[in-house]
Amino acid sequence: MERDLLLEGGGNFLKDYFKKYFEKYNLKFNKGMEMCAGKGYIGFYLLEKGYFETMDFVDINPDACEYLEDTIKKRNLQNKCRVYQSDCFDNKNIETNYDNIVVNPPNCPNEWYFYESEETKISVPPLIYVDKDWQFHKKFIKESPNYAKSLVMAECIVSSHTSTFEPMLTDTQKIKDVKMFLFSPAQEHNFLPLSSYLFTLENDIR
Repeated sequence: MERDLLLEGGGNFLKDYFKKYFEKYNLKFNKGMEMCAGKGYIGFYLLEKGYFETMDFVDINPDACEYLEDTIKKRNLQNKCRVYQSDCFDNKNIETNYDNIVVNPPNCPNEWYFYESEETKISVPPLIYVDKDWQFHKKFIKESPNYAKSLVMAECIVSSHTSTFEPMLTDTQKIKDVKMFLFSPAQEHNFLPLSSYLFTLENDIR
């Protein structure tokens, strides 16, 4: 059960909000990546709906990468998708010419308690939601200009605001198009009822 939870970071319900965000801001790209992909719910969904022509997936968890490879084969997407096991961009085989990266990263800077199901008695593993002192975000935002023109990020309103990430930006990066979405996935996903917000980070505003 915990192994399955380590692949479930909320993408299954967030994918619809990514779709609404892409619709609202009229976004469409050729080459995409989903970072912190898990089971790839967001990336596969946006690819299926035509918002990307290709979609690669990056995750640190080997179980996630195995799941993604199996999904690609089952859907016959070998010519449109690739998988990289990597902590952020550490895998040097990752290409450097993406148009956009979508990401639903661990979005709390420390451990705090999620709803624990009375049926399963299993809390959400910290690996899913804890980015201690925002170390992943700092690394990801800093290195992302070397890999993509823009990012679309999902964050949790309980633990951050766009002002949290602004000090991490370089002079050529800019946050724009912030949109909040309300959802209450507690019963289905063992999360507290939360609100999420999505935003675009442009990597070259010169």
